[in-house]
Amino acid sequence: YYLRYKQYDYTGNYQFSLNFTSANESFEEINGGSNNSLAEASPIEIGMIYNGHLALNDDKDFYKFIVSSEQNLEVNVNSNMKYLDICIYDSKGVEIATWREPYWNNTTKEMEYTNRSLTVQPGIYYIVIIQESGWSGFYNLKVGQYHKVEKIKLNTTKKVLTQGKSFTLKKTITPSNATDKTVTWNSSNSSVATVTEKGRVKTLKPGVSTITAVSNDNKNIMSSCVVIVKPKKAVTINSLKNYNNSYYGYKGFQVSYKQINGVNGYQISYAKNKKFNKAISKFVSSSYSGDTITKLSKGTYYVRVRSYVENNGTKYYGPWSNVKSIKVK
Repeated sequence: YYLRYKQYDYTGNYQFSLNFTSANESFEEINGGSNNSLAEASPIEIGMIYNGHLALNDDKDFYKFIVSSEQNLEVNVNSNMKYLDICIYDSKGVEIATWREPYWNNTTKEMEYTNRSLTVQPGIYYIVIIQESGWSGFYNLKVGQYHKVEKIKLNTTKKVLTQGKSFTLKKTITPSNATDKTVTWNSSNSSVATVTEKGRVKTLKPGVSTITAVSNDNKNIMSSCVVIVKPKKAVTINSLKNYNNSYYGYKGFQVSYKQINGVNGYQISYAKNKKFNKAISKFVSSSYSGDTITKLSKGTYYVRVRSYVENNGTKYYGPWSNVKSIKVK
C-alpha cells in the first residue's frame, strides 16, 4: 500500500501516524483476498463461528461445507456493514438460496442477516458473503442445524380473574434447543383482554377472550389460554316496587337495575330473611335491565342482584348489589 499527501494552496510542515487494526479473520487473506472463488473456498464446519472481513479490494468471501445427511440448516451472519448479499451454491455452482434482509439488533449493535431454515440433501455446498454498495467491515458467520418447533405449552390454559387485573403467560417450547423460540401473541377479543409481545395479559372489561401464542417458526403450532374476566363493579338496583296482578291474583315485586357492559346475564336473589337462607334465584338475560317476581306470599322480602359472565355452561359472578327490602301485601 502507498500513502500520498498532496499540497494544494499552502506550504508548511506536517506530521502523521499510521495505525492498523487486525481483522481477526478465521482464514488469513493476502493480496486482495485468497478465498474469492468456488475453487478457493475456505472449508468450514457446521456449528462453528467464523470471522471475516470485506474491503474495497476484497469484496467477497467463499466458504465450503459438507452435509452428510438431509437436514435443516440455519445460516446466521452478523456484521457492522449495512448491506451484504449471502448466497448458497451446490457442488455444481448452482445457486439454491440468496437473501439480503438485515435487521438492526439493538443489543449487539450489529446488522443481522438470518436465513431461518434451509433444507439440503447430502453433498458439498458453498456460501458466499458479498459486499454491496461500497461498504467494508467485519462479519461473523455460522452455519448450524435448524431445530424446528414441535410444541408450545403455556403455564395455564384457563385463567379467571376480576376486571382490571393482569397476569403473565409463560411459554415452554419443545424441543428445548429449537432454533426459533419466538412466538406471536394475540387476543380473540381485545376489548376484554389485551396481551403484549412478552405475554403480559391485561383485562379491560367483563367477558371471555382466548389468548394464543403462535410459533413464528410454524404458524400451525400454537397454544391458548381462555381468560374469563369477572365484573368488578356491583350491580346498582335502581328501583324495587310492588307488583299486583288483580286479574290472576298474583303478588310480587318488580326490580330494575343498572346494566353492566360485557356480562352475559344477572342473578336476582330474594328471601324472607337478611341472611338469604333458602333464597330463591332467577336468572335474567343481559338484554334486560330488570324483571318481575310473582306468585309470592305476603311478607317482607330481601332482594339482591349480581351480574355474571358465562363460559361453557359455568357462571362466573361479580359482587352482589346492596340488599334492598320490600313488603309484599
